[in-house]
Amino acid sequence: AALAGCVSSKLPVDKGVESGDGGSAIYVAPDGQIINSGAEDAPLGSIHRAANVADPGDTVVVQPGEYRETVEIEAGGEPEAPITITGSSDAVLKAPADNDGAVLQIDSNHIHLTGLTITGLLDSDAPDDPASYHADKLISLNGDVSDPEDYLEGLVVSPNRLGNTGQSLINSQQINNCDIGGFRG
Repeated sequence: AALAGCVSSKLPVDKGVESGDGGSAIYVAPDGQIINSGAEDAPLGSIHRAANVADPGDTVVVQPGEYRETVEIEAGGEPEAPITITGSSDAVLKAPADNDGAVLQIDSNHIHLTGLTITGLLDSDAPDDPASYHADKLISLNGDVSDPEDYLEGLVVSPNRLGNTGQSLINSQQINNCDIGGFRG
């Protein structure tokens, strides 16, 4: 039974708009709503939700603005049909103040993340205060470390900008055939 006030990340979205690579486009905007369809004129309000309702070949289009959320990607793509999450440098994923883990965690194969800015700066009014920065890593890319043969594969992690954290920008374990880089600090 659903809890009152909670919305499942698996509620259906309208993925009728082709993204150009055979999949559908799912739109996200800061003023979107978690119950919206994901269409361009009814965007979702959460990158996390959009990424986890995406199917192989789909593209999550993150509109400019600030997103204070933790994104854990559990849905995976396929070698010829990755799930793509893309946005301009003005689409900024920021660590929520109450987050004590990675801001973005990818646990699935064939995810392509491009263009976004990911930052751990919590308080832009106090950049000289160490407490203004996320204390953990920004991005975590980890295969199942309990299985030495389980690697994440086919990842592309190329945000526009990445920075401002108390630990590593990107932490990775057990990845294979992945492309990481091409960003500015």
